[in-house]
Amino acid sequence: QVPREMREMKRDVTLWLKKIYGNARVPQYEVNERTVDILHEVMECNEERDKDISLLIEDFKEREAKYEAEGEFESPFLIMESK
Repeated sequence: QVPREMREMKRDVTLWLKKIYGNARVPQYEVNERTVDILHEVMECNEERDKDISLLIEDFKEREAKYEAEGEFESPFLIMESK
C-alpha cells in the first residue's frame, strides 16, 4: 500500500500539472516514488518563484502609485512630446 504522504504528493503534483498544462493534455510519465518526489520538488520551487514574482509585481505597483502621487512619474509619451 502507498503511504499517505506519497498519495498526497501525487495528488498535489497531478493538480499542479493540470494547472500548468491547462487545456492541453498532461504528458505521460512513469509514476513512482522517485518521479513524484522530483516533480513535487519542482512544483514547490515553481510555486515559490510565483510568490516571489507576485511580490515584485506588487512592489512595482506600489512604487508606481507613489511616484504618480508625488508627480515624479512621467509618461514616455510626455517626454517625447516635449522634445
